[in-house]
Amino acid sequence: MAHANASKYMDHFAYHGYDCQFNCTKEMNMYSKIGGVHAQWPDKDIIMAEVCYAYNGDDPNCTSAKTMKNCTDWPRNHSLAPALPRFDFVDGRIWGSRIMSDLEAGTGGWIYWNLILDMEGGPFQYSPEHADDAENLQQAVVHVDPKAGTYRLVGLFWYLAHFARFVRPGAVRIGTTVEAYGHHAQPVANLPEGTTGVEIMAFVDASGSAICLQLLNHNNAGESVEVKYGGQRAIFDLPAVSITSASWNIVV
Repeated sequence: MAHANASKYMDHFAYHGYDCQFNCTKEMNMYSKIGGVHAQWPDKDIIMAEVCYAYNGDDPNCTSAKTMKNCTDWPRNHSLAPALPRFDFVDGRIWGSRIMSDLEAGTGGWIYWNLILDMEGGPFQYSPEHADDAENLQQAVVHVDPKAGTYRLVGLFWYLAHFARFVRPGAVRIGTTVEAYGHHAQPVANLPEGTTGVEIMAFVDASGSAICLQLLNHNNAGESVEVKYGGQRAIFDLPAVSITSASWNIVV
């Protein structure tokens, strides 16, 4: 970007979200670096082009309970972490928090790597040089059982669906202020992503005529939050571990 003859060919930046996959905090995933790129070149679109759960055999910290606190990959040993694929809805709160963190850093597009896999997290290709062997099962947004003719949706599906359905192309994120309300409305720093607190993000649609609000309650108990806008206010009762979308027209 510092080279005039090269930067003119740059339409956007793209990055992968693999700084930390397990036992992660927002700080460990270094969203501030993405924010730094956005601040330096605000006219360029940024796309989070790939992220998923994936086993990685390169991290020796992920093989023993004694070293798990330093593990940043997804452990292959199912006694150390839930087996993939995960079908519990609660897992979605981690991904909801990651989507918000990437958008807050300046990202305008978010892509999860696996759309559809089978119930065992395959098929997949071998890559011995990357330690991807026969246990390299992964997690998709949708898992299908071809023999039974059925499918299952993971928690991420519902969180991603809220953003994809209500935050349409051309929408612009606007600032919000979160104040303590209820039990634990304010997110707590330095804890694993998506495990505590309430996160809120607002957008104005491309026409400038409507606002969409995404409210994520990561807590294991319900929370009540008061939303204030333009002299109006509303109380939202957010179920435990949930995402809620709200929208309203802007009245001039």
